Amino acid sequence: GVDTGGGGGGGGTASAGAAEAAAQGPAYWVTALAYLAASVVLGVFGLEACASLLELFEARCAGRTLFSAMLADAAYAAYLVHPLVVVPVTWSYLALLQRVTGGAVAFPPAGAAVSVSPLPGGDAALWAGWAYTLVLSQLVVWPVAAGVRRLPGLRRLL
Repeated sequence: GVDTGGGGGGGGTASAGAAEAAAQGPAYWVTALAYLAASVVLGVFGLEACASLLELFEARCAGRTLFSAMLADAAYAAYLVHPLVVVPVTWSYLALLQRVTGGAVAFPPAGAAVSVSPLPGGDAALWAGWAYTLVLSQLVVWPVAAGVRRLPGLRRLL
């Protein structure tokens, strides 16, 4: 056989991999074709869903209101301001979580590959933190960004 570099668990040869697939019988090929067909269908669906959403929003949501104009005008300032808001809001959630649950949230030392500290409250606490940070950040970022734009000299810059 031809050496394929040792990957794939088929003995390291291309012919061994083909022999293994042939030994599994028709079920292997039916499964492979089903995955291929699903990939094609889902790929086309994803493309069509994106195009349909673009068309829908172009046709139905192209109007400009006072609120949407304020958001559009403050978008760049919000981009610049959001790290200064999101980080303290995230910190406040961790402090709240520690106070409510009595558990400690510890972060690994710098350079560690992953965080292994479990959150007190598990996955529910993680999703609650996401929602808390999302809502509170949005309520703070946009008004602050609009206010920053009103400062002298920043209106044209931002």
